[in-house]
Amino acid sequence: MGTRSETMAMAFLIWVCTLPLVGLFILPWLGWRVALGTGLGLLVFLLILCWLVCSTFPSRLSRRVQHDERRF
Repeated sequence: MGTRSETMAMAFLIWVCTLPLVGLFILPWLGWRVALGTGLGLLVFLLILCWLVCSTFPSRLSRRVQHDERRF
């Protein structure tokens, strides 16, 4: 269970780290509305990507816990 929350935290940190780049490159030329839309779109994209990774590739830890539960 900890692996999924770590993946979500990593997605959030990537988003936070890309916000200055959005502000630096998009805000001056295209305005605050486009920069806001780009930032929110990037957040949605990263959250969907995180959800797909967590649902498609179950963590090894959860498989190990399920294996251990079957043993008892």
